[in-house]
Amino acid sequence: MKNSQENKPARNFKTLKYGSTTALMVVIFVLILVLVNIFAGYLTERFSFKKDMTEEQLFTMSDEAKDALNGVKGTLQSQDEDVNIYILSKESSVVNNDVLTNIVEYIGLCNTQTGGRISYEFLDRHTNQEFYNEHPEARDVDDVAIVVKSSKRYLVLDSYDFYDYAQIYDKNNDSYDTLANKKRYRTEELLVSAILHVTSDKVSNSGFVTNHNETDVTMLKNIFEDNRFAINKAVDLTKEIPEDIKNLVIAAPQTDFSDIEIENLDKYLSKADNNLYVFIDGYRPASTPTLERYLEEWGLSFAYEAVYDMEKSIYNIAAAQQGAGNSQIDGSHIIATIPTNDAVKKEDQGKLVLISPYMRPVVPLWKGKSYNRTFDILTTFDSAVGVTTEEVEGSYQQVISSYGPFSVATVAERANGKNGAEGVSRIIAFGSSLFADEEYISAVPNAYNKTFLTKVVKYANPDTNLFEAEAKVYIADDLNVYRDDINMLFWILVVIMPTVILGAGIAIFALRRRK
Repeated sequence: MKNSQENKPARNFKTLKYGSTTALMVVIFVLILVLVNIFAGYLTERFSFKKDMTEEQLFTMSDEAKDALNGVKGTLQSQDEDVNIYILSKESSVVNNDVLTNIVEYIGLCNTQTGGRISYEFLDRHTNQEFYNEHPEARDVDDVAIVVKSSKRYLVLDSYDFYDYAQIYDKNNDSYDTLANKKRYRTEELLVSAILHVTSDKVSNSGFVTNHNETDVTMLKNIFEDNRFAINKAVDLTKEIPEDIKNLVIAAPQTDFSDIEIENLDKYLSKADNNLYVFIDGYRPASTPTLERYLEEWGLSFAYEAVYDMEKSIYNIAAAQQGAGNSQIDGSHIIATIPTNDAVKKEDQGKLVLISPYMRPVVPLWKGKSYNRTFDILTTFDSAVGVTTEEVEGSYQQVISSYGPFSVATVAERANGKNGAEGVSRIIAFGSSLFADEEYISAVPNAYNKTFLTKVVKYANPDTNLFEAEAKVYIADDLNVYRDDINMLFWILVVIMPTVILGAGIAIFALRRRK
């Protein structure tokens, strides 16, 4: 009995010793976990360890986006600032919203690509009225407001604009049907262009000339809007053109210009880095002799003939590719190629571009003249022909009047100041306004028109960051889960399995206590 009592303090000390060691090991283990978590957070902020398993590569950044964000990274690091993105919604809403999920994931990719310079946070729209007061445009969005902000400026996006639904052409009914399970995400294009916009030193403006029954070149307008150009949709040439407009558009005018309008136009183009985009109606050419005489001074002329190409022409290619019937060959819908020029990089030259119908040739009157020059940016293949309508033996017939290849888009540049010391102004002429018709070209999913136009605008605005990316199409295969299935899963995963595990743990603990 005595020996038992004498050994008791020793056993207590031993227990205390082991208990203290265990507690110390637990503290060290927890500390290691905290440090590892901090280090892992640092690494994941700068490097992406996620694997994109989606067939459509929804969460993979394009090389163009990486290049653009690498430039942003250098700017932000040199200025020691960040870009903050605010999502005006509860964080819990992301779980059941694939669009917000896509946005959040892509912001993470942008953050990694810029070395941790882009962060985001959720703000409850109901409890952050002060934020709305500081960013009033956020009140006008249709869905969830996404505010991208830097020290220079901020931009409000609408999550509704981050996606749309693909369409298929129904040849029998001459209509488009929306594919509800085929969603097109524009996340990369909108987020990257927004980040470029809020971090750029300069923001370009654009304007559209009115009062001549012009058409709406929606694709070019959308390029300006997507890249956050300030847009003046009604420029009156009878008045002096505002100083802040660097890109001016004349789209298929149906009436001619007055002398005062040409005078103001010439005054505008006499200033460095101003650009004029001219689109002609190739289907119903209008008589605009005053405007055309002015364009000739720049070395540009439009031929009064339609371009046809029976070999390099595809009509309604979307219908053929999506199984809506055989394609129809129509010589008025020509395919053109990009020649060697300064506006488009070499790796993009040679790619096919679907041209809208009824193109007219753009005839350069000279290739180079002192410090002025013209160069082609879009040409047809050799198989193209020029067609005019002539009266033959009392009836009007279409006859071949010339043979290709033709230029259907040309740039004319003029150096301002002695030897171009004050910069360059330019006119970019296109043989058809339908080339930049968003609705028409969207029926052809592989058309390169928008990307090409974006590169041309980028060339004309070298001090402005522009970005364009193809939408990523996600085809949803719905999995129908019924309420009974959900209830069964709830009972198995939430009630039965945890109860069994807890009961097993209690039983094991009781057995050990008895030993």
